[in-house]
Amino acid sequence: MLSEETPNETNPKESIMKTIIENKLTEGITLRVTFTKKDGTERVMTCTKNMEKIPVEHHPKGTGKPRTSDAIAVFDLDNNGWRSFSPSSVLAVESIYN
Repeated sequence: MLSEETPNETNPKESIMKTIIENKLTEGITLRVTFTKKDGTERVMTCTKNMEKIPVEHHPKGTGKPRTSDAIAVFDLDNNGWRSFSPSSVLAVESIYN
């Protein structure tokens, strides 16, 4: 666990993790992210924001939903759908170059 904090505090580790992940996704890199789900189970997800790897029927339409949290929205390549996770729940990130 990174640290306990009040909901309005910004955790520097979480902020750095989010920046690293968002930068890699913006570059079109596919990531394998290991994180802890809200129910406490561990999950490994292969994900991207690279539109060339996302089926056309799943491309975002319009402006999207307003972001109300620090969650990172990604396309899950294994389950073929949009998912999100909190940077504070991330245990590991691996870049997949393909």
